[in-house]
Amino acid sequence: MNDPMAYRLLAQVDDSVRQITYACLVLLVLLIVGLVGVSFVRRWMKSSDDQSGDTGFSLSELRRLQKEGKLSDQEYQKAMSAISGAVKRQAERGPVKPDTRLNPPK
Repeated sequence: MNDPMAYRLLAQVDDSVRQITYACLVLLVLLIVGLVGVSFVRRWMKSSDDQSGDTGFSLSELRRLQKEGKLSDQEYQKAMSAISGAVKRQAERGPVKPDTRLNPPK
């Protein structure tokens, strides 16, 4: 096979295959990066929803801080009213509905 035309044809096929392979690899990498990005955004959105009703302290922690003298009676009352207000607002919103998209009812 000493035909230069055959070598050129083979070189062109190799270049075409190489270009298609590179294009497919680039698309695959972009797809993976996109999926990872969507996963992070969904996780971030879900965690921000879960933390929206968090007051930062539990009632037992507030009582302990007051008994240790690290919290005055006025600060204790202010924190208690903030916690009770947050609980009331959460109760007014109603129960959180589970996400049924991932686990459809059977």
